[in-house]
Amino acid sequence: MSTTTKTATVTTTETTAWGKDAAEVLAGVDLVQKAEMIGVPFLITGFKFTHNPASNIGYVYVEFETSPGGERRMFNDSSTGVRQQMEEFAGAKGLKIELEKWYDVRVLCPKGLRVSEYDTKDERGRDTKGRTYYLTTSGGRA
Repeated sequence: MSTTTKTATVTTTETTAWGKDAAEVLAGVDLVQKAEMIGVPFLITGFKFTHNPASNIGYVYVEFETSPGGERRMFNDSSTGVRQQMEEFAGAKGLKIELEKWYDVRVLCPKGLRVSEYDTKDERGRDTKGRTYYLTTSGGRA
């Protein structure tokens, strides 16, 4: 038997497997690698933009589910791919983006992510492969 009570930051669960005392589980979703989402349909359920001042890089965190009502997970992106697509989406919806503010949405990515690979140089000048990930779209003109 299991009973669950949700709070703002933790979930208290009592189970016989872990003993009779209540246990707290931190609220949140798992962060996954974007490569895991290539070709996997998902629904974006929310996003937020953030900025790392040390590296001066902007990111978007995208929360999603792969089945209706399924487990929510998240990935982040700092590229001209997903991050830029989400900026354009927010602008088209008239959203005034504020860093660290959460935006609830419902955006279907019918074929998950796609990736573009290209040759580039790393910070030491060595040859490497670069990857930019993109949200899949409807396939029609905007």
